Amino acid sequence: MPKSKAVAPFTIMPLGDSITAGLVLSGVVAGGYRAKLQRLLVQSGSPLAGQPIMFGGLRNNNNNGNSTLYANHAGIGGETAEQILSRTGAELASCNPQVVLLHAGTNNAVLNSNVSGAHTTIASIVDTCLAYPSVRKVYVADIINCKASDVATFNNLATIRSNLPGALASAIATGKCHYITGFNGLIADPGEFFSVPDTIHPGLVGYDKMADKWYADAFVAFPVPL
Repeated sequence: MPKSKAVAPFTIMPLGDSITAGLVLSGVVAGGYRAKLQRLLVQSGSPLAGQPIMFGGLRNNNNNGNSTLYANHAGIGGETAEQILSRTGAELASCNPQVVLLHAGTNNAVLNSNVSGAHTTIASIVDTCLAYPSVRKVYVADIINCKASDVATFNNLATIRSNLPGALASAIATGKCHYITGFNGLIADPGEFFSVPDTIHPGLVGYDKMADKWYADAFVAFPVPL
């Protein structure tokens, strides 16, 4: 009997900062949102059911020893949108993803860095991804909320969010980019953040809610052409 041909992995590249990596101020949440998202994507009824799902990117820390499912990602703690843009091409070339999950802008808000222009940089990241041959969809998060007690960051995030829809309009018009709203306000304040002093990183419950959001409002709502 002829050998069955191996199915190439369907690769998803999570791109962003420490929220994407799954890092927190005093520890880690293994796999961040990737752990639950992987389980959701392979379950019966998923738009990608039957596809061998892999996560891609040049980083493979914070994977709880799992080297095959959700190990890889393209998240680096502390990076602004400008820094993420500078390495986007290399991250794409490392894994040739079909999908990019982009969550960027938090550190612009935290550091008060180019808050008025971060939306333009995020749009440039999206354009770079859309121009890459393997990419079929780019899903962009509207940036998860920080704790309301962190007033400066809270206000800076609001500024960035308010400018994103207009900046992404041309990319959205291609049908390959989707702006996923509702990450803002997703994490309950304060119970679903990692710890009392941490104002920006989700804990395990928060990351699982991010996975649910990516799955339902991105993959299910705007399916990837196979």
